[in-house]
Amino acid sequence: MRPVILILLVFLSCAGSAGANASKSVTGSWVGTYTLGTHASSQITFSIRGGRATVALGVGHADVQSVSRRGLRFQLPGAPTPLVFNGKLRVGRVSGTVRQGTARGRFRAKRGTAPALIARGLYRSGDRVLGVVDDPYGPERLVDLDSGAVHAIYPSGKNFVIGWGFATRTPTAGTARFDAAGARIN
Repeated sequence: MRPVILILLVFLSCAGSAGANASKSVTGSWVGTYTLGTHASSQITFSIRGGRATVALGVGHADVQSVSRRGLRFQLPGAPTPLVFNGKLRVGRVSGTVRQGTARGRFRAKRGTAPALIARGLYRSGDRVLGVVDDPYGPERLVDLDSGAVHAIYPSGKNFVIGWGFATRTPTAGTARFDAAGARIN
């Protein structure tokens, strides 16, 4: 009887650690798309850390938001009701359902980041206020709200290159990096 008990204990120990590893495996950054109702697909990026999800949606939505999560379920404030994502991790990808009121849809994501989605918003540097805005006809723009200076910004891996002017990449005026914690603009 002792070998049976020993085998059972080893099995339960392995099963417990597999469950713990599965829950940790969602930690990190994800990027993908979602659809809701009859609307075309939109982009989503989210990072999972502890009990929080930091979420950014495509153009026309609020900037980066940090919300509580339970597993791979998180919700963003919305009108008329919250936007709720409920997913599962399968073979290195996250997929699941999206709902807002009576509208239903699906989402899919893989490991990765979408710096352009996270970059949008306002940033303060000392007494200066800078904004990153979308432009449907060209690159995103970095706008100095005090002086009115506008520079195009171009993705370069996880960073951005700040162009010299409104629509020029070279010569470069600097670099920028954006994440949920803020920005570093050189």
